[in-house]
Amino acid sequence: MDLARLKSFIGIRNVCATVFVVLVLLTTKGEAQIAINSAQTATALAQKLVGTGVQISNTTLTCPSNANGIFTVTPPSAFGLDSGIILTTGQANTVGATIGANTAYTLFATTDNLAAGDAQLTAIANQVTNDACVLEFDFIPAGDTIKFDYVFASEEYNGPHGNFNCSINDVFAFFISGPGITGSPNIALVPGTTVPVGVSTVNDAVGASPGNPCYTNTQGNGPYTQYYNSNAGSTTLTYTGFTDVFTATHQVIPCNTYHLKLAIADASDWVFDSGVFLKAGSLTSNAISVTPIGGGGLSTPLPYCVRGCLPGQFVFNRPIAYGTPLTIHYLIQGSAINGTDYSFIADSVVIPANQNQATRSIAGLPANPATGPKTVKLMVLSPYSCGAGAPLIIDSAEITIYDSLQVSILTADTAVCKYESVHIMTTGDSLLTFAWSPASAIDSVSGRNPTVMPLQTTMYTLTATLPGSGCPASHDNITVTIREAPQVDAGPDTTTCLGQSIPFDLNVTPTTQTYTYTWSPATDLSATNISNPVSTPTADVTYYIQVDPGAAGCLGYDTVSIHVLPNDITLFNKDTSICKGASVYIAADGDPAFNYRWRPDIWVSDSTLINPTITPDTSQLYTLTASFPGCPDIVKSLFIDVQPNPIVSLPENVDKCQWDTIRFEPTVGPASYPFYTYSWTPSNGIDSPASKDILFYGQADVLPLTLTVTTPAGCTGIDTIDVIVHQGNFARVAPADTGICPRDTVRLMASGALSYQWSPDHYLSAADSAITISYPVTNMTYTMIASDEYGCTDTLTSNIDVHPAGLFDLGETVTLYPGESVQLHAAGNALYFHWFPPLGLSDTTIADPIAQPPVNTRYFVTGITEYGCVAYDSVDVLVDPETLLDLPNAFSPTYQVNTEIKIIKRGIATLKYFRIFNRWGQKVFETTDIDEGWNGRLKGNLQPMGVYVYMIEAVTSTGRVFNKQGNITLIR
Repeated sequence: MDLARLKSFIGIRNVCATVFVVLVLLTTKGEAQIAINSAQTATALAQKLVGTGVQISNTTLTCPSNANGIFTVTPPSAFGLDSGIILTTGQANTVGATIGANTAYTLFATTDNLAAGDAQLTAIANQVTNDACVLEFDFIPAGDTIKFDYVFASEEYNGPHGNFNCSINDVFAFFISGPGITGSPNIALVPGTTVPVGVSTVNDAVGASPGNPCYTNTQGNGPYTQYYNSNAGSTTLTYTGFTDVFTATHQVIPCNTYHLKLAIADASDWVFDSGVFLKAGSLTSNAISVTPIGGGGLSTPLPYCVRGCLPGQFVFNRPIAYGTPLTIHYLIQGSAINGTDYSFIADSVVIPANQNQATRSIAGLPANPATGPKTVKLMVLSPYSCGAGAPLIIDSAEITIYDSLQVSILTADTAVCKYESVHIMTTGDSLLTFAWSPASAIDSVSGRNPTVMPLQTTMYTLTATLPGSGCPASHDNITVTIREAPQVDAGPDTTTCLGQSIPFDLNVTPTTQTYTYTWSPATDLSATNISNPVSTPTADVTYYIQVDPGAAGCLGYDTVSIHVLPNDITLFNKDTSICKGASVYIAADGDPAFNYRWRPDIWVSDSTLINPTITPDTSQLYTLTASFPGCPDIVKSLFIDVQPNPIVSLPENVDKCQWDTIRFEPTVGPASYPFYTYSWTPSNGIDSPASKDILFYGQADVLPLTLTVTTPAGCTGIDTIDVIVHQGNFARVAPADTGICPRDTVRLMASGALSYQWSPDHYLSAADSAITISYPVTNMTYTMIASDEYGCTDTLTSNIDVHPAGLFDLGETVTLYPGESVQLHAAGNALYFHWFPPLGLSDTTIADPIAQPPVNTRYFVTGITEYGCVAYDSVDVLVDPETLLDLPNAFSPTYQVNTEIKIIKRGIATLKYFRIFNRWGQKVFETTDIDEGWNGRLKGNLQPMGVYVYMIEAVTSTGRVFNKQGNITLIR
């Protein structure tokens, strides 16, 4: 696959699914639609293709199921085929985002089916082929020629995805084989050539140049552009271009069996699909055809002849002018009687040798009276029966016999408005000569479709003749009726009450014409097709009146509007309350045709307006009346409650201590109004902020404290007072909390007040002084009451904790031997330690350091508790320079304790030997490892209980030789 095609394939494949739905929705409404039913069987495809004169058998299909189908084009289009079968190199039918042959030209139908190619197609394309789709079957022709129609289409053609006209030769072929045929020739050929139809042979020549496949594959002729059609802009066929409708033909021997292989494949790679469409029923073997010709060439509406005039003809053809004559038999059918309605004819005709055509004439015989049209139909029988029994009908044709020349005026009798023209349409054979009368007000007296514009009602007559035929003339006529546009007056617009009726009486001129009437809408009308209906409207309505004199473009119009007064008005204001001196702006809606009046009119800005301003001094019920002559009055009412503006009075500003309370009892007027609401702000420190009288216990200044008094209408009175609160937390004491060790003292100090009093007075130097000394022997809490210059008091406390004294014990004197150390333990309640001297200590700041002094040493330790209380102690560590060795006199290896007999060592020594003998002098154990012991076994066997003799020799760290021997007892 070349890089350009790969990039094109990847890019377009990624956008196909995205744009597919949009482009399908943009399909032109008038464009033909292609429906494809894919995944067909070989038999279904072959039977769809087969027409008359052919019998099929042994059908096979080598094709991915998605790559074939049966198609229908609705309605038939310039594509050239209405239905048939499709074979593709990819996807036949579009399903969701998988693009097939039947969607927009801008989409991309490339589908890799991973199918193999075809060897015969590879030879034609001169390129490797892939994704082959092959339909094969046997057939028996009833004639001497086989043919069928097809269209080839491809995305390899020049289009939105690239141009591969002359580089990628997607190819198809129709291979035929059988009696009289050498090999398997391809009959899908460019007309008049031996060039196979393909991408490189039929295209738009873009990219073609001498030496490339567009010239090589056409024997140097270049591509056949005359047979190519661009598909640009299509929304129903995906391929970028397609060929004309071609016909594949080949001569055969009637009644013999032949094989047909229809194949298509991708060339070079698997992308950019192609498809071949084969017309339904076009695979035929009709060697003989018949064509009708009208008398003198008459062919409109169908080939026909006229009784007593020039005869019609049936022309019989065979494809090739063979050297022998051919007798063609036919069945004579139709409504005409042979020898009665036309001169008698035989049931056969002979095409002479070396000719390919014969003629049978049909001469219509005069009839009196006229009989109307009669038909002569010849059903051509195949000259080859192929042993099928009854003769096979392979073609047919029909001629109609008329009593006269066929001509008629298509335009019906017409009425038009004066000065309007009428274009008269006719039908009749182009061989006929036309003449119109009268010649006035017509643009052409010999035209087939003249235009007339008479000023009065006129009947025009058409006379048609066939020059030189001797046929009598035929006639038809049309009447053009002239009308004048009417003037219409429906009367003036009017206003009425709901339920009243309005009669109409149209005045229409001129009065000499007959009219039809149309009123719209029909709402509330007694009739819509008379000149004087009665309307009983229920809402505003405008009637449109159309008066028609019976001629196109000659209508008269008028309108009349009826305004129906509503039976109500809307007063948007509800009963309301206002403060004295305020105004109420009336919001009301009503028809302007009403007259309005407010009662009483006192304090009303304008009592005749629907939306006045009312400024009442006292509470009052107001009514609004809407009236119109002949209609009942409409009355609405509104009650306005006028509320006072409160007057509020509070006492002078006040002072208080933080912990005291004050009661406020303000005055509010006028006192007679019972619906005041109260709001104290801020509300903190008030027992009932929504009450008139309150108890204030706030502990901070309020500057100011505000009382707001409100009526239900929002009428408001306000007064304020400043409340100064002297803080109760003015004194200080130090320390507030402290701890001491036994026998210590604390200095207590108070400040911020004028006088002080301490209690209890135990262990204090003074009970009424700001500064006093405490020497407690147990935990104490002192309360201090302080007084300031406003007489306010403050109470504080001081807590003194007497902590436990420091205590610990280092234990007894310790003796060490060479190489030994000891871990000292300061047991007690201290947390922090200091050891002295540091000689031989691992750490001097922890409770349990490891000691290994070189000489006898007394260690002193100072301990401090978590509260800072101090304790002292000391311990002696003695150092013995000589190592001590010893051995137990018994052991029991069967118990967990003392399971081995080992040398007990205090200090450092080197073992020369440790030997153990049983009572017979046999050595049961020996070692030079001073730390190794005997487990009571010899060579893994348990030794008996009893007394054993041991011998030890060792050297201490000072060089002293240690010798010892004795007895040990093994116990089990």
